[in-house]
Amino acid sequence: MVCAVALLDVTTEPPRYLVTGQLVPVPHGRNEAGFIGYVFLYLKPGTGAEVAELLRQGNELRRRHNIRDAIIVTSSVVGYDAPMLLLRIHARDVNDYYTQTARNAEMMGEEFANIVRQVAGHTRYIETSNNVQRRDLSYQPEN
Repeated sequence: MVCAVALLDVTTEPPRYLVTGQLVPVPHGRNEAGFIGYVFLYLKPGTGAEVAELLRQGNELRRRHNIRDAIIVTSSVVGYDAPMLLLRIHARDVNDYYTQTARNAEMMGEEFANIVRQVAGHTRYIETSNNVQRRDLSYQPEN
């Protein structure tokens, strides 16, 4: 299990995660992601198109730097927290997550930092969540 609190500090160059708490990697098998980081972007109403364009620019920046770590984006369109975008980032374990996140941010440099600051400017607030898969409680039928 992982116990941690992470905040994205967009005031630093490049933006970085501030981490408190004890980080304990969870063993996993079959070369699957053992850790999933979520970033919740609670958007200001009417800013969805601008943020979508910034995320596209971020994707192009990741392509130019040949970053292979995927980011899955989903959106919440109804509910008290809408509009909200959820970024889901998979890693082998918690250490790999923070290592790859820092490495990628450093590689993309000021251009990435600028995109992050612009996205943050369109949000009401940002939350993060650190998660591990509980295979012992999950159900996955055979294909």
